[in-house]
Amino acid sequence: MVIDTLVDEKYILELWRNLAGNPPARCLVVARVAANHGSNALKQWVAQKIKSEYLPHDERQQALALLRVEPEQSFLQSLMVRAATQPIVTKPQPIRVDPELGRLAIALKLAAPFRLWCVLRELTRKEQGSGQISREALRKALVSYDYEISNDHFSRLLRDGVGVFWDVDRNQAMLYVRSPRRLAPLLTALALHENPALVMTNPPGVRDVYSSVSGSHEEFEAALYAAWMTHREAPTISKKVLVSLFGRGQDTLRRWEQTRLQDSLTIRPNYAQYHVEPNDWATIIPDHARPYLANVKKEGIPTQVIAYRWRISNTYIPRGIKQHPYFGQAGKVRRNIEKVIEGLSCGSPGLETSSQPAYLQKPLKLYFENPKRLKHYVHKMGCNERYLWRGLNRHGVGIFEATLSYGQTYPLERASPKEEYRYFKKQALKRAQYLENCVA
Repeated sequence: MVIDTLVDEKYILELWRNLAGNPPARCLVVARVAANHGSNALKQWVAQKIKSEYLPHDERQQALALLRVEPEQSFLQSLMVRAATQPIVTKPQPIRVDPELGRLAIALKLAAPFRLWCVLRELTRKEQGSGQISREALRKALVSYDYEISNDHFSRLLRDGVGVFWDVDRNQAMLYVRSPRRLAPLLTALALHENPALVMTNPPGVRDVYSSVSGSHEEFEAALYAAWMTHREAPTISKKVLVSLFGRGQDTLRRWEQTRLQDSLTIRPNYAQYHVEPNDWATIIPDHARPYLANVKKEGIPTQVIAYRWRISNTYIPRGIKQHPYFGQAGKVRRNIEKVIEGLSCGSPGLETSSQPAYLQKPLKLYFENPKRLKHYVHKMGCNERYLWRGLNRHGVGIFEATLSYGQTYPLERASPKEEYRYFKKQALKRAQYLENCVA
């Protein structure tokens, strides 16, 4: 078949139908005819038709090459090309921070200069502990840590931190970083005058935690919040206590948890449960407690009893945050802070707990995992019931038991919803029938 003139779409369609019995050959023949005797528009139209009706194979690639259309890249090739063209973005590494000192800086509204101090401490570690960092070196380091700050704000923070976080020379070109042993007592004294509860239970001078100093001011404070949870090793603590320790409202703490710490902090809800004796009521059971049906064994016989459960504080479980393996200057920092606290208590740290001021009295421990330690603690302190860890229920919720020694309940003892509904419905009918008989 010899073709001397240009072909059109009608001719291509007829040829396409005639070669329907041999699809691979049809692909190549039609492409060769369009390439040699077709216009540029026809070549593009044939290429689109081949792309839409043929899966990737050798004949398809050869046909597109005849039409001078670049063959499509495979999915893996496209990923490789995209990875080669995109710039490699390295995330700034977290640096060492005293989590209790960071918490104190947040509560005292000094987180901004404290952030610069953390970067200065990291720079001085790289300089073999010289303690002298130039202003320009700090400015460049902030850029490498992805901390965007204007020149005016940078100068303002340097002026605000003089005498507390660092000292400067006459020309303000060189910064002399203060050690944690000097900084921690200053912040502790300031906290004791504003709110002694900030340091009485959680003083600085602990093992460092690697925390991020990048991003916005809120991101930095949220990172310190997660670092503190790492230092406390997944604490079970109420929002009310967290508000008093960090000096931030509950809405702010929840915003950090929900928008800044989704990948690094898991919040586990917890419930406490308690078995009551018949015709008895324990003072440990709060007003918001709710009854549930528990499957238990009495004298080896399975039975069902009514118990009570109520919501208690959450457990905050950090992920992917490392602690420094050594204590460093933590011991020296703690001794300097103890001197400041003893000075506030008029040099009488040996007073009995009952005679000490309220701000010097540490709260009692509330949550335990070992029943022997709980029993010993209750006997020593003379306190009421504490919460003993019992495990996770079927929904991943933590279960504690209010007890004075050993536990008697189990995390999976609650009956199914259907059993519980039938049981309580039957009890309600019995009470209604009893009241009717009493009226009659």
